[in-house]
Amino acid sequence: MWGAAGMEEGTKFGLKREDTVDIKFGAEYKLSDSFALRGGFYTDKSPSPEETLNILLPSLHYSAFTAGFGYKGKKLAIDFAVEYLFGDERFVDPMNYDSEAGMPGYHGMTIIVPNITITYTF
Repeated sequence: MWGAAGMEEGTKFGLKREDTVDIKFGAEYKLSDSFALRGGFYTDKSPSPEETLNILLPSLHYSAFTAGFGYKGKKLAIDFAVEYLFGDERFVDPMNYDSEAGMPGYHGMTIIVPNITITYTF
């Protein structure tokens, strides 16, 4: 059974990672000296082959859109951003997977990440 052999002390946990290439870009449009709008897009290809996918280290192929704005005053700066990641669903064949690292079944995930940064300069 998966997990029993893969989690014992001293057991190797081979993930068989592969090289990938990611594409990322972003832009900022300054509305004024104090306000800016930002946006971006990126892809994040998983380095894990299907046979070693598992829920402990979920590694999916993601695409993401980002959007945000920034305000910068004399002493106070506020930046807000939101990131929407949508992962491709991946299937690990129960008849063809690495029993020491992989977990069969469907793997997928969607993530929304808000972020706010407040900076005060003394």
